[in-house]
Amino acid sequence: MQSFFQTFFQFAAFKAFPPGSGFGLFSPTHLGVLALLALTGGLIVRAYRRGDEARRARLRWTIAGFIVFLEVGKDILLIVTGQWVWSSLPLHMCSWAMIFAVWDTINSSKLTREVLYALCLPGAVAALATPDWASSPILNIFVWQSFSIHMFIVTYVMARLTTHEIVPQASRLWLPVVFLAVIVPPTMLVNYLLATNYFFLSAPAPGSPLAPIADIFGPLYLLGMALLVGVIWLFMYAPWATVAWRRRVRAALMPAAA
Repeated sequence: MQSFFQTFFQFAAFKAFPPGSGFGLFSPTHLGVLALLALTGGLIVRAYRRGDEARRARLRWTIAGFIVFLEVGKDILLIVTGQWVWSSLPLHMCSWAMIFAVWDTINSSKLTREVLYALCLPGAVAALATPDWASSPILNIFVWQSFSIHMFIVTYVMARLTTHEIVPQASRLWLPVVFLAVIVPPTMLVNYLLATNYFFLSAPAPGSPLAPIADIFGPLYLLGMALLVGVIWLFMYAPWATVAWRRRVRAALMPAAA
């Protein structure tokens, strides 16, 4: 029983698990968890879509509250169990997603909506699909914290997206670009000084889409990462740009038809 609790509360960044003890990328366990999270998030999005403005506001606060609880709760637990390390600082993308979700809940703006869609959504989806915590056993509190917080980030954005409260616009992509331009240089400095890997700027997570980028680009890894982000944005924004273009064409043709 003592061994179970030690494993359950063990933080992989503090003490690595033995090889072969993790649930594994794309294993039946991983896929089963993703299905469970998709079902949970889908039900929340469905409830959000069916709610009036008051109910939607309550749900936004609830989702944002869960994100804060999971992030702060993890840090408290790490401190209490003596496992806090420099890589536990709130400098990961999910920590920024927490800030932007709360900010958007309090005072939604073009900046919060565009950053949530362009950066937080793909970052959370990538984390769920290729988790860097796959080397940990599934019966571990930090594994479920990681799965849950990323699920709530995706759910928050999808709830706002499917109700057209977030309407991505390519003309506003400069907002997340400026955010990255401001936050990446100091993050790189922190990584250098503390030997951390925030934003995966130092090295890719094994099995992630960034791993082949590092193999291909080598010392130009950051350039490859930037190009990958650009390709992802192309696919994310192309449908919205196409819809907007079709609406403009229809609007231009309607007077002529009349």
